Amino acid sequence: MMLQGMAGTGGTNMISRYIVINALLFVPFAVFQLFKFRKILSVIFLVTIIMVNFIWCYYFPQSFRADTIETGTLLKTQIEKSANKDEKIYFEEIEGYYDVFAVQTLSNNPSKFVLGNFPSMQTEEKKSKKKKNQLSVEELNILDIKSFFEKNKISIAVVKSDSYVEKLRKMNLKNEEIGEYKIFYLKNIESNVNDSSITIFSKNVPPLEKTPDLVNFNKTIALIDIRIDNSNFGFNPQTVTLEWSAVNKNVLDSIDYENFDFDRYNAVINISAIENDSVVYSESRRIFSDRNIEDLISYNSVKNIIVLKPFAVIFYSKRMNIYSFESGVYNLSLKVYDSKTKKDLMVYKGINLYRPESASVKDSSIIRGSDSLKIKLKEPNVKKDSILYSYNLGNIIAMFPNTNVEKLVKKTNVNFYRIITQNGLQVFFSQRYQGDNFLNFVFNYF
Repeated sequence: MMLQGMAGTGGTNMISRYIVINALLFVPFAVFQLFKFRKILSVIFLVTIIMVNFIWCYYFPQSFRADTIETGTLLKTQIEKSANKDEKIYFEEIEGYYDVFAVQTLSNNPSKFVLGNFPSMQTEEKKSKKKKNQLSVEELNILDIKSFFEKNKISIAVVKSDSYVEKLRKMNLKNEEIGEYKIFYLKNIESNVNDSSITIFSKNVPPLEKTPDLVNFNKTIALIDIRIDNSNFGFNPQTVTLEWSAVNKNVLDSIDYENFDFDRYNAVINISAIENDSVVYSESRRIFSDRNIEDLISYNSVKNIIVLKPFAVIFYSKRMNIYSFESGVYNLSLKVYDSKTKKDLMVYKGINLYRPESASVKDSSIIRGSDSLKIKLKEPNVKKDSILYSYNLGNIIAMFPNTNVEKLVKKTNVNFYRIITQNGLQVFFSQRYQGDNFLNFVFNYF
């Protein structure tokens, strides 16, 4: 019990907490007995437990989405860089969402945040002023937002609502998207990009002839890493994290910033039915932004986090959601859409067109168990002369509340059991909260 409790694993919340409480009561006696028996063994034993827990803190999953963690880390960096200690960060607080606490904690400076829903704040101010000929709540405009930001000394605004995003974009602010969060910089960001850094960037772009196995789109940008949220062992993945690198020295010119800003290249994740390949849900995010373009130039690496909202809302909000598709086994695929040519980019492997190698049905095999998984891909058989515009990422299970599991199993047959078994075996190597999530599925549906 002591080992189980101190390692942080366990069954349901009730059982695991019971184990932890009992284990803590026995710790002094256990340590005393160990020292009395063999001091060397006891020291090795205690150091091992401490090291295991220390490693788990960094390499095992946390209970918040990848985009929440990335946003909190980014804000921490911006706070540390800021010379003006009076500057604040506006964070749009939406009823039913709990992510604000994680972002504040990760930023390491919760006092910097101005929270709330902007229209509500503005309404209260207008009621107190009681002036004539003022705008109604529905007619909130850019001037209202500007005056609010100036009054509260806001330097960064983190918003989610589409209405806010449209207004802030009209203010021509530098911005970027991290998953569901839209981050706007009200003050100029210091840039380290100069002529010499661009020259170095062109030297760091690897030639495709030397990387024949690198999957890329139109010989312009390459996909160097994929991570699919695995905090629920294949059920309802909330995020897909993509890491890109340039494989063309002229990629900066191809963005065509003057005409398209950073909206030319967009990563598109499609969820499609495995029976007929019909797309049931699609999510798109632009690949480049004002900030990560510097990462591209400096390190030739850019990260995107795409949130799969039908699954994310189950865990992140109390709000009811009308699901756009049924529970079942679905396929994930990735495309890159070019807004300039209005076409999807072709998939290459090195300098050649991408050719799936296996004749079997595509699947994803997990390399390690954590909140995100790296995948080995087995591709479906296609004709040699076919051109692919999408890259297959593997199969997932969508399981929404009130799902009839018997019908689901009959519908998906072998795929359901294979995925749940493959991912469920990792419960023995997971952190406690992750095991709880998986066992909750088992207890609720089986």
